[in-house]
Amino acid sequence: MPVETRAVSDAETAPLALPKPRGTSTALRGAGLLAVLAALVLVGLLSVWTGTRGIPFSATWSALWNPDGSETSVIIHDYRIPRTLLGLLVGVALGLSGALMQALTRNPLAEPGLLGI
Repeated sequence: MPVETRAVSDAETAPLALPKPRGTSTALRGAGLLAVLAALVLVGLLSVWTGTRGIPFSATWSALWNPDGSETSVIIHDYRIPRTLLGLLVGVALGLSGALMQALTRNPLAEPGLLGI
C-alpha cells in the first residue's frame, strides 16, 4: 500500500499571531503608570499622616522633611514611616507571589487553594 503524503504550507505550521490591542498607545500606558505612581505617593503620605495621635498635616510635612528630635518627629520617623514601608513591602510580596503562582500553574485564576496552601 502506498503512503499518501501531502505538502504542508507555511500557514498551517506558523504560530497564531495575536491581534494588536486597539487604542493602546505608549503615551496612554505612560500616563496610566504616572497616575498609579501618583496614587501610591498620595496613599503613602496619607499613611504617614494618619495614626492614633492626631498630628496636623503641616506638622507632619515639616517633621517629614526636617527631623528635629521633637515628639512629632520621633513618631513620624520611628513609627509611621516604617509602618508605611512595611505595608508597601507586604503588598509587593503578595502581588509577586500571586503572579508567580499564576505563571507556574499557567492558570490566570490560580489561588492558594489550588495548591493546597
